[in-house]
Amino acid sequence: MSTSLNLSPEHSEAERDLPGFLLSAVRREHPEWLTDDGQCPSCEEYRHKLAQLFAWTHQLRTAA
Repeated sequence: MSTSLNLSPEHSEAERDLPGFLLSAVRREHPEWLTDDGQCPSCEEYRHKLAQLFAWTHQLRTAA
């Protein structure tokens, strides 16, 4: 079974904005995770994993 990995421009825009979306969600759902200056140290590992996932999916899309 073959699945197209070529995503629409809207999806690419959402992909770029996802870290901001996640930080907004954390602010709403887990304000205790944030430091006084608005940073989220607990989120750094997730951001790193998300960046790896995006790099991997980008490689798949460009190879298709």
